[in-house]
Amino acid sequence: MTINPACDECGAEITGKRVRGRCRPCYKRLYKKLKREGTFVSLVGTSRSGAPLCERLLAHIEKTDTCWWWTGHVAPKGYGVIYLRGKPLYVHRVSYEVHVGPIPDGLVIDHACHNRDAQCTGGFGCIHRRCVNPEHLEAVTDAVNRLRGRGGGANNRTKTHCIRGHAFTPENTERQGPSKPGGRERRRCRTCTQANRARRRQAKASSAQ
Repeated sequence: MTINPACDECGAEITGKRVRGRCRPCYKRLYKKLKREGTFVSLVGTSRSGAPLCERLLAHIEKTDTCWWWTGHVAPKGYGVIYLRGKPLYVHRVSYEVHVGPIPDGLVIDHACHNRDAQCTGGFGCIHRRCVNPEHLEAVTDAVNRLRGRGGGANNRTKTHCIRGHAFTPENTERQGPSKPGGRERRRCRTCTQANRARRRQAKASSAQ
């Protein structure tokens, strides 16, 4: 039998994810209290050396008139990384929690500076992934984050016609469920689908003669 962890403050059993060792209600109360006192930095803990995480964060930031660039370790995906007790954390998420507040459940952090830069192609080489300016960070759903990006998924969702020029109208669009758990729904051109089926039927009939 699996034993769920308990909240460090109220002792209640936690069925979901713990936040700083606390259940969500206790964490929210602590956050509001420390925010009023101006000591919210204690929420993000300290390193093994005893230095607060926010001090280590600020020590590796190069501030400009627009973006705050992370000068520390960068992960292969292009995001800055900082470690807390041996656990890697994305610095843009840490910066959001330090300067703005807790990240709501189910949301991810989007970089507004990337969205405004039309010249940036995105991907792992996007320099905006190293930006930790809290004014450029926004908590959004994963779907919104993907639509704002410039990857294949975002480009496909903005297409109004299929590759053969047929419009994606409600009558001419078929919805296909995800092929694997956690996947995305796909859309197909009904005209092209019917044409492909007709060609296969004709090829099958020709081979049977």
